[in-house]
Amino acid sequence: MLTLKGMIKMIRVLTYNIHHGVGAAGRSLPEIAAVIRESSPDLVALQEVDMFMPRSCFANQARRLAKMLRMQYVYGRAESWLIIMRYGNAVLSRGKILRHNNLVLTKGKEKRALLRARIKTRQHPAFYFLNTHLGLSSDERRIQVDRITQVVGALKGPVILAGDFNTGPEAEELTSLKGLLNSSALAIPTYPSHEPVYFPDNILVSRHWSVLGAKTVKSPASDHLPLIVDLEYLSF
Repeated sequence: MLTLKGMIKMIRVLTYNIHHGVGAAGRSLPEIAAVIRESSPDLVALQEVDMFMPRSCFANQARRLAKMLRMQYVYGRAESWLIIMRYGNAVLSRGKILRHNNLVLTKGKEKRALLRARIKTRQHPAFYFLNTHLGLSSDERRIQVDRITQVVGALKGPVILAGDFNTGPEAEELTSLKGLLNSSALAIPTYPSHEPVYFPDNILVSRHWSVLGAKTVKSPASDHLPLIVDLEYLSF
């Protein structure tokens, strides 16, 4: 959906915890692809993505979704078992993915990771797109956010950070990160998908972007709703 409306260079970003492709009615990867397709995003951050796991019929879910949506993709594992079975985050992009790397943030009961991609679109110079899924406890999240803050603080130029933060935007443990990035969707609940009342999913942006709007899409394809944010490019 990358468009030029008047003098506004807009980019649409979607973040979605896909619950390893299981929704209210069971396996739902085609439904997840349909939700994403109808939303017409330029960038997608996916969390809880399986690769070669028995519970998801050994599918490479990121690759399948990218193929269905005709987008480029990269994958970053948080957990792995028996070498090939993996669980983590993915980035899909209509623009060119120039490079990427994956950082494991913590190695506790459940590992968490940060996937960083360098993206170039036809309308924008290269920028950073980051995707993460934080831990369940505030202590875990504090450590993970400190690592992410270090990464973001070292980046030069525009940054978009999307993900499932497992806490609301006003949480104390996000303070250091909010010193560098602004929340784009303060009041949009995304969990649980059948009756959302919690705010775990968010998209944070550097000063180079202005938020034009934010919304969710009603769907039972996952236990989360996808969060969509339209951004205006201001200046690099």
